[in-house]
Amino acid sequence: MNSSLQQLFLYNNELGKFEKNIFHIKEGLKMNNSIKLLDLSKNNLGRNQKNLYYIMEILKYNTSIINLNLSKNLLGRDNKNIIYIKKGLQINNTIRILNLSHNNIGGNVKIVHFLKECLLINKSKIIFDISQNSLRDVDKIFIGELYNIIYE
Repeated sequence: MNSSLQQLFLYNNELGKFEKNIFHIKEGLKMNNSIKLLDLSKNNLGRNQKNLYYIMEILKYNTSIINLNLSKNLLGRDNKNIIYIKKGLQINNTIRILNLSHNNIGGNVKIVHFLKECLLINKSKIIFDISQNSLRDVDKIFIGELYNIIYE
């Protein structure tokens, strides 16, 4: 295990194409306590729920990650994708930056509700990027509630 590796950028590698890709990353990161930044953006992880299950497992076993980038992964495709992220955050309270931008989550009340729960569950202060998600009128209440959670 390389204990000096602190940032792992795997942007735009089509990792979501085969679930074994994320499985192997999960196995490699289970015992690594030096990674601080994990960038899995633009990998179409939302294509298969198993990918997000493995992300949950990474969060379960690796408590050194403070910055997780899951942007541009089609997470809005299925409600269960966000459920796995929520479960991961229930276990891991070291995440400080969570990027879920460009995932088409806007307008889906169930997903928006799960995102709110993510913040309520993880009591640490999180920089939570949900930009470029086509947030709609139905999401305005959620935005107000997020603001209250963050600034309480």
